[in-house]
Amino acid sequence: MTQAEIAEGTVVGGDFRIVRSLHAGAFASVFEAVEVSSGTRRVLKVVTGPIGKEPRFRQVFLDEAKRVAGLKSERVAAVVASGVDATLDVPFGVMELCAPPGDPAEPVTLAARMENAPLGPREEASPFYDDDPVEERRGRFRRR
Repeated sequence: MTQAEIAEGTVVGGDFRIVRSLHAGAFASVFEAVEVSSGTRRVLKVVTGPIGKEPRFRQVFLDEAKRVAGLKSERVAAVVASGVDATLDVPFGVMELCAPPGDPAEPVTLAARMENAPLGPREEASPFYDDDPVEERRGRFRRR
């Protein structure tokens, strides 16, 4: 199954209707979805690559979703559901949708969140950078 085979309006897990695609990777696709039973906007991750058909991977994916669902932190998106969709035969996970205060219409990407963070990545990591711009471009951190 590929992301292209999962159309807007498709219901996954019996309760999550796909609104739009947010990202597609080699193994999984991420969508904005609506929880039909409550009307709540969610993030839906569907394993669309061939690995999603492997029983061992499915179990690891579902076990990880259960472990993450047990985490309670403002820094971790809450997992609200997971399983294997009976119609599409793909594993999926559903998480809360993080939207910026005052603008619930648009989800927040990690890149946008880092850009608008009180301290950007450079400032937070500055004690670990050398002043060598070549090393900095390569993303290497060194203690001073």
